Amino acid sequence: MTKFQNVKINDKVIVENANRTTIGTVTTIGENQLSIHTADDRLSTYHINDIDELAILLDPVA
Repeated sequence: MTKFQNVKINDKVIVENANRTTIGTVTTIGENQLSIHTADDRLSTYHINDIDELAILLDPVA
């Protein structure tokens, strides 16, 4: 089972690593890595050991 079991493709996430915060959309999920597409049109891939914090952004309820 993946360590990203609560994260799904197309989830909006915040990733913190090495004092850097990245917000984007999950594009791929692997056993030990997560790739997100950011608002500035970049693709960032993080290894599980490099992620300090990971949060899933939830859409506000109307």
